[in-house]
Amino acid sequence: MKTALDIVVIVPLTIPTKDQYTVLYGKLLKSDATDFSFESCLKFLLMIADVIQRESGAVHGYTFVLDMEGVTMGHVARLTISTIRKFLHFLQEAMPVRLKGIHLTNVVPFIDKILMLIKPFMKKELLEILHLHSKPETLYPFVQKECLIKELGGNAGSLMEIQKTFNQHMVDNRDFLIQLEKVKADESKRPGKPKDSGAIFGMEGNFKKLDID
Repeated sequence: MKTALDIVVIVPLTIPTKDQYTVLYGKLLKSDATDFSFESCLKFLLMIADVIQRESGAVHGYTFVLDMEGVTMGHVARLTISTIRKFLHFLQEAMPVRLKGIHLTNVVPFIDKILMLIKPFMKKELLEILHLHSKPETLYPFVQKECLIKELGGNAGSLMEIQKTFNQHMVDNRDFLIQLEKVKADESKRPGKPKDSGAIFGMEGNFKKLDID
């Protein structure tokens, strides 16, 4: 978890949308891609979802707002097809909460290269909720200003304030997350052949198995 905290901020914003969807906001902390780990960022996102579910139960739905400010081609070069494929499979087939929207704001000029990597693994339904925004104003019809941080022109406080409070909250939940890592599905009881990532993707390994540090 510490690795992710050093390279990215991912926080649930304090006010839901008018449709009562929880907004998860993410942004890189460093434009230098040297220490960037896509797998660590995804793992951190899943930890956050686990903590939210533990404390709030099943939320009405998630809306992702991903701020691309600071993203470089160096970050893109560190993406792996296998991890992209696994994560998008999780979003579309296994995520316990409905995903209502994915909004990329402050999109970079090379967004087309990123889309070329991810589109082959996205179903029509996921593509339909993907929205690109070159400026925050076009985000407001989907995520109202009262829900957004002031850095995006919103009224829900500063990112620094929310980040400081929520990061400490995640640290306070460290023991819970460690215990959660020990919970495993007993694939021997699955009807038919047991499944793992190798059975689904033809490869071994899973970004959910990264260590909690």
